[in-house]
Amino acid sequence: TGFFLFTRRAKAHVFWIALGLFAMAFFLQSRAGLVEMALIFMYVVFVDRQFYISTRIKRMFIILAVLTAIFAALDVSYTGKHGTVSVETVEDSIYSIFFEDETSNFQDTKDFRMFWWSNVIHRTCSSVPTFFMGMGESVILNNASNGHGEIDRYPHNSFLSVFGFTGFIGLFLYLGLIFIVGWKIFKVGRSRRKVVLLRWYPVFLIGYLAGAFFSTVFEAPFHSFIFWAVSGIIYCVAVEGEAPARDFATDLTRSQMP
Repeated sequence: TGFFLFTRRAKAHVFWIALGLFAMAFFLQSRAGLVEMALIFMYVVFVDRQFYISTRIKRMFIILAVLTAIFAALDVSYTGKHGTVSVETVEDSIYSIFFEDETSNFQDTKDFRMFWWSNVIHRTCSSVPTFFMGMGESVILNNASNGHGEIDRYPHNSFLSVFGFTGFIGLFLYLGLIFIVGWKIFKVGRSRRKVVLLRWYPVFLIGYLAGAFFSTVFEAPFHSFIFWAVSGIIYCVAVEGEAPARDFATDLTRSQMP
């Protein structure tokens, strides 16, 4: 949403983007979501250059700082599905992404992921055939309970799931396909600046890839379908945009020739 807003010049956009970022950080309750926001933000600023770094970035951080100070002073909090959320828990969430903290409530889930990620890598790399071809789709990569009496099966990292199921070859082909589609759209989008849909796709791609690194994005049929459907449609737009404009009169003359 912020990307589309910044394609149009307006002073109020800085405030609304800052407010949206703050609301997402406060209500999201997801470290993966915070990482996605940070990566998308850096792309928009340093790669697509949607707004002036020297002025608008400063304004945005000032607004974020003021909102954070107000919520902290008023001790605003609410109870979500993952527990009580406040400015302090958001700070703990950001801190836990980069550092270990045994007193943090987020350390358990972090340790859980690190254990199963290393477990999947070790099992897949245990022999040459499994390293290149994987262990097969019938293998349960993660046999831990999710707390509801059900087996998770996936290690909460879509790339490791692809690696575990199909090996290095499968992961290489999968990432290669994503790269081909993404690079085509990015390249055409850089030359067709007025086609906002092409310029928005990298934001969509970054969000999905960052989410896939921490969750079961590409394993879930709904998420996977949305990703490839949107990617396919925008890829077609990019292919059409890359083709040179045809001369309608020339085409009409050629069609009338015997």
